Amino acid sequence: MAEANSKKPLAVLLLERINQRIDWLNESILHGRGSPSAFDFVRDSIQADFALLVQASDFTTETMRGHEGLVRAVIRNLYARHFNGEARHLETLFPEV
Repeated sequence: MAEANSKKPLAVLLLERINQRIDWLNESILHGRGSPSAFDFVRDSIQADFALLVQASDFTTETMRGHEGLVRAVIRNLYARHFNGEARHLETLFPEV
């Protein structure tokens, strides 16, 4: 598993991690688990990962080719959890998805 991840571009790994964190938020809220401080931590982590993502040197249209579904899922999930600025930023960078 670690070997497969080492071949993925950093931008893809960050998008996957953002999506996993949003999934955790969704599940926790849906099932009434987690605390406000845990939610705050995860939200802060998503914002930090997003900041790293937009600075990643491999975060390009070419690198993301083949990962359009992941980009669409992250955009949809960001909007669902009210990360509207981040979602709009991704839409601007990748209007074709």
